[in-house]
Amino acid sequence: MKILLMPLGNIRTYKNSVFYRFEQSNNYDFLPNLLINEFNIDKVMIFVLDTLYPSLTDEQPKNYNEMEDFLIKKYSEYFSSHSEFENFEIKVVPGVGTFRNRKDMEYRFKGTITDLYYLNLYYFYNLFKDLNINDDLEVYLDITFGINYHTNMLYSSLIDLLQLISFIKPVKFVVTNSESPFSREEKNILFVHKIEEKRIIPFLNIKDFQGEKIFGFSSFVDNQEKRIIGKNRLNDFYRELKKSEVINKSRIFLKSIYYGFPLVFSTMLKKVDFNKIILKGIEIYKDVLDIENGVDKEIVKRKLAITPSFKGIIFSSIFSKLFVKLFDEYDEKIHLKDEYPIDYLESISNFVWKINEEGNYINVFSALSIKKELSDIRNYAKGLPEGEIIYTKSKDNENKQSKQIYSKIYSNEKRNFLAHAGLSNRTFKIKKTKSDILIVPQMENILGNFKDI
Repeated sequence: MKILLMPLGNIRTYKNSVFYRFEQSNNYDFLPNLLINEFNIDKVMIFVLDTLYPSLTDEQPKNYNEMEDFLIKKYSEYFSSHSEFENFEIKVVPGVGTFRNRKDMEYRFKGTITDLYYLNLYYFYNLFKDLNINDDLEVYLDITFGINYHTNMLYSSLIDLLQLISFIKPVKFVVTNSESPFSREEKNILFVHKIEEKRIIPFLNIKDFQGEKIFGFSSFVDNQEKRIIGKNRLNDFYRELKKSEVINKSRIFLKSIYYGFPLVFSTMLKKVDFNKIILKGIEIYKDVLDIENGVDKEIVKRKLAITPSFKGIIFSSIFSKLFVKLFDEYDEKIHLKDEYPIDYLESISNFVWKINEEGNYINVFSALSIKKELSDIRNYAKGLPEGEIIYTKSKDNENKQSKQIYSKIYSNEKRNFLAHAGLSNRTFKIKKTKSDILIVPQMENILGNFKDI
């Protein structure tokens, strides 16, 4: 699948007499058409800041939905009037600042600027979570018409999510930008350049997911209003989050990917309906958003501020959805039963951490640790009779010095857990049957080891 993403600014200022081209291409009077044809694009998603509203109309919106609907319609009509390509979407995202329309009506957009990052992330999540199993993924970002901080946040949120997706699906990434009309003698012909082209490298920063709540408050919200919003919109939602332990489970799931814990990953895979929480969170965020109407002033107030915990839930949801869809050997019955054949864990480990693909390891230490631990468990289980046994390594046959070293190392359960790919002493049972070696997680001990990791 080939996807084109691009921010657009004030379309009233765009010139129709300009042509765009690559060095070896035809001229196009509409930049998206050039990119669509040059790269054989399947889908286009355009991002528009809500702060563009006063630049495009003198009508006062009754509410934020009306403002959003106007922008979607305006930019859809603009795109359709210049292109026959039909598979496109317009997404309105939050900006900040003070602007005036032609009647000198002032519009203030108040809120937390990082909400732009999280709303971008939410729209990318909806775009990528239903990826076709067999298609390659190529993402093209054009920044020709980006507006200052919007371009930076669009790029940042996109890269963060693509780095996660690339754990389990190869991703090609290309950034394009056109020359300025002031940089050429032929000002009506602008060359477009690839300014970045690469294969995305898997990466996950688990430090991003601290905190226990999905929302904070914008700085202008006073204590009384915080209490009202909490009572009317947030308290029930937070009780639901606490009951389901969604934030903690999301954090554990992502850490299992980061550290390379195949058993923990498998156990946490379908413990929570992350998508339900995401949709509810966005609904609350938009419901609390308010427009204060005045005679010569309109103030858009985004009272809630989205936190990194929301990003963690989005990451957990998209990874689990894509894993279930893309992993050929996925078996829901195994995950529901929480008994994992060792062959199945090995397949998962190779799919996510590439443990059998030397040269393609996601992380050398994690890959080698997983490989060694699963091999040790398999060898350990060979000498067992049928039945269940808590897994504990034994050093009885080694000399006294080895025993002392072993005792010192293994007295630190957290370090032991990290060093052994989450497959350390007493974190699981081995269940031996005639046909299988099954790994049965001991969740109390596993969760105990996750404290402070």
